[in-house]
This record gives sequence, C-alpha cells and structure tokens, in this order.
Amino acid sequence: MKTVTENLFSDASNIDSLSSLRWILSNAVDGFYMFTAPPPIQQKVLRNLSGEDMSIYDYSKTNERSYSYRVINQWATQNTEKRVYAIINMQLALPEDRDIQNLNLSRDMISRHNKIWIYGMTEDTRYRIMRHAPDFSSFVRLAVNFIEEDKNIFRDYIPHYSYNDFASAEEAQGFLRAYEAMENKYMRYDMNSDELSREKLLSSALTLENIAKAYLYVANYPKAMSCIQKSLCIREKFLEEDTDTAKMYHIIADICQYQGDYATALSWHQKALVIRERLLGKDHPMTANTYNDIAVAYEYQGDYATALSWHQKALDIRKRVLGAEHPGTATTYHNIAVVYRYQGDYETALSWHEKARNIRERVLGAEHPRTATTYFGIANVYKDQGEYATALSWYQKALTIREHVFGKDHLNIAAIYNSIATVYYHQGDYVKALSLYNKAKAILEEWLGKDHPDAVGINNNIAEANKKIIENTL
Repeated sequence: MKTVTENLFSDASNIDSLSSLRWILSNAVDGFYMFTAPPPIQQKVLRNLSGEDMSIYDYSKTNERSYSYRVINQWATQNTEKRVYAIINMQLALPEDRDIQNLNLSRDMISRHNKIWIYGMTEDTRYRIMRHAPDFSSFVRLAVNFIEEDKNIFRDYIPHYSYNDFASAEEAQGFLRAYEAMENKYMRYDMNSDELSREKLLSSALTLENIAKAYLYVANYPKAMSCIQKSLCIREKFLEEDTDTAKMYHIIADICQYQGDYATALSWHQKALVIRERLLGKDHPMTANTYNDIAVAYEYQGDYATALSWHQKALDIRKRVLGAEHPGTATTYHNIAVVYRYQGDYETALSWHEKARNIRERVLGAEHPRTATTYFGIANVYKDQGEYATALSWYQKALTIREHVFGKDHLNIAAIYNSIATVYYHQGDYVKALSLYNKAKAILEEWLGKDHPDAVGINNNIAEANKKIIENTL
C-alpha cells in the first residue's frame, strides 16, 4: 500500500481525508464511497491514489454532460480486471435533477458489479444527491471531504440549489434572508461597468440563479423571474449559448407555467430545445427531457394530441438510448398514461400505467418511490371512473410506500391524503374526507408556507367538506 504523500496535500484535513480513502481501499471488498472536492482537488486525490488497482472515469475528459448508466456500465465491463472503479467530476454529469434521478435508479445495477466504487464530486452535488437520490445515498458507506488548499482562489458563489432542494418554506425563506444583501448588490450591477471583471459578473449570475430557485420554491414568481432574467443577461453577455443556457430557459418556463402562462412557458421550452438539439443532438437523453417538458406544456393547454406526439418523441429516444425496459423509459410510459387519463380514455391510460408498473416493480422493486408513483397514477384513473373501492386500494399501496420512504409528514404524502380525501368525499364520508384534507393542508403549509398556491387551494376542499357535514347535521 502506498503511503500518504504530504507533498501533494498540505492541509491537515485533506491529509486525514486521504487517509480515510486509503483505509477504505485497504479494508473494503465492495460498496459505494464518496469524496467531495473542488475539481482540481479531485484530480489531486487520484494522483495520491495512483498506486491502487483502479480504473478511472473522469467526466471532465469526456463529452458526457448527462448521467447515463449505459455509458458507465460499458466502461466498467471493459475494466473487469480492476478492483476499484473511480468516477470523478460527477458534477458535470448531474447538471439537472433528472440526471440525479437517473443515478438513483441505477443503484442496484451498479452494485451488481461487486466492485469498490469511489465517486468524486463537488460538495453541492453531494448535497443534491443526498436530497434527491435517497436509494443511491443509502448505499454510500462512507463520504469524506477535501477542501481547496489555495486560499487565494476567488470564490464568490453560494451552494447550488434547485427549487426542489429545500426541506420547507422556512428553509427557503432563511436562505433568502441570508442572501438578501447579496441579491440587492448583484441586481444593481451594471454589466457594462469597467470596474467589474468577467469572473465577478459570472459568479453573481450563478448566485442570482440560485436565489431565483429559492423564490420559485416559495411561489414568489415576480422575484424569481427578475433574478433569473438578470442572471441570463449576464450569461448572454459573456458566454456562448450552451446547455446551461437551456437550463435557464427551462427555469423561466417553469415560472411562467406556475403562473398559468402556458403559452409563454412553451416558447421558452422551445428556445431550450433549439440549443439542446444543436449541441447535444436529437437522440440525447437531455433532449428527450425537453421533449417531455414541451409535452407537459401542451397538456396544461388541453392540447392532448400534440402532447402525446411530443411524449412519443421522448419515448423513441429513451427506448433507443436507454432501452425499452429502462426505468427512464417507464417514466415516459407513465407520462403518456396521464395524458390518456386527461382525455378520459381510461382503458388506454391503464394499459400504459401497466407498462410502467411492470418495469418499475421488476427493476426498482415494489417498495420504490417511483413504483408508488405508478400506483398513485393507477388509483387516479380508477377514481375518475368512480371505482372508489379499487382506487382506495391503489392509493393505500402508494401511501404505504411513501410513508415508509419519506415519513408521514413529507410533502410527497400530501397529494395522496388529498386524493384519498376526495374519494371519501364522493362516497359521502365527509368526516373522513375533512380529516385527510386537514392533514394535507398541514403538510403543505409546513413545507410550502401558508401563502403558497397549493396550500391555499386545498382550503376549497376543506370548505366543501365542512359544508356537507353541516348540511347532514341539519
């Protein structure tokens, strides 16, 4: 075993972290391990471990900018003689939440290689994985942290957040309060000022983007839009259109969509599509993601035929690139089922849900959150048909899984409570309906705040249940 080389690391905490990694390599047989570090330090870590029986996949040396198990599996099967598989600069492969979800879905397939897997990434990427890839994170046996050793390196940014990354409205509001002064300063920046360097402005663009996401979480759409547009102006001044620009367009589209402006949202999704098709090609999974977003925009406008055509485009790519039995392909099956449900074609909707269910139960397992989503979708179809007993059984399946995975007070539970309450309402059991509506309301207010549209909207359901209870007592 190669000894720790202090000439490569001078910081004591980095030396300790390196010792932890060496201990892993000396004692582990297999399993998932992580380290977080700025990109240059990730390279340095591997140079310290150069004597190990290790195969390295470095995303910074590839054109891959979206996580794909297919790519990683191909690399792994070409290096079966190695004991350790090391993948670094993971942040480049996980630019969007969908990529992290794909990583999450690949957990069991990766583990079947029976190797020691070491993942290197930036700290904010590790945070996002913890929040949005619970299955993958549950397999991580140990994670260590490395810091930047050059104290003079300019860093004026805040950790990456997506608007799904906050645990509650309170956390998002706290984040916004902490960065209020920074927001005010950056919003006043004159992009034409000679006193501001390109690096300073680009750093402020990243900060404003993340602040915009926090505003989006708490449904302050005007503030979210102003911050994201300022950030976009800065990027457009200094950078060529790239996949990050497309991501910004999607955020703007989301803001428009949440405000009910579906036509404008669609136009921004289409701007993102132009970039992704040009830079990534029409057969890339991220391009398929944009097709999906466009389909959803058409759904909201009631143009179901067009929505289905765009979902079909996404399905064609995912089948070809990921395979017909991949969980990502199952997601498209689920999305198509939802459109048929909206059209009232319940038989076809159930057939597509069954396609998704078969894959998710077989590949992910019957206790996986994605499988629960399929159960929830099936329940919705039966509810719409008035088959309330069958709907309740499927809702209960989904609820059991989500409570086990997320706990009883998680945001993911509120939607099921609301749907089960609606079934009880239609069955005439208004007391049970009211109880569940109130449970859903409490969760929504805790996570999103009392003024969030979702939290406010459920008040109508509560009022209707109360009205029925009063009528029945007269």
